[in-house]
Amino acid sequence: MILTLVLDGSPSNVMALVSIVATHENALPVKVTMSMEAQPPEYDSGLGPQDILAMPIEDLDLSVRAYNNIKRAELDTLRDLVAWTRAEIAMLGHNDDHATGMNDQATTEVVERLTRYGLSLTPEPKSPAARAK
Repeated sequence: MILTLVLDGSPSNVMALVSIVATHENALPVKVTMSMEAQPPEYDSGLGPQDILAMPIEDLDLSVRAYNNIKRAELDTLRDLVAWTRAEIAMLGHNDDHATGMNDQATTEVVERLTRYGLSLTPEPKSPAARAK
């Protein structure tokens, strides 16, 4: 049996491959080796910073959980999204009647997808104790 996989290098695809290999390790007829670069591959969209910030959330190609929670919060563009902190994104869907709020995996997915465009969420504010130092 020959299994051909075409992956785009996204964390979810790499984790799926790792899961398949781990599950079927003894049944695989070939040795599988994998390597990961320390840095995610650079994504060159050819767009300027303002164009990237104006992109709709849909262009991030998020999981259903992440996408639905972001849309329920009425975040429509990457500009809207980067104005939020990681903690705020992680809490999406937990204060309403939806049983599928954000989890660690979905929150990390959002951060990783933004990184592809050279963006990040707003840094967490320093606590009063940290500012006093």
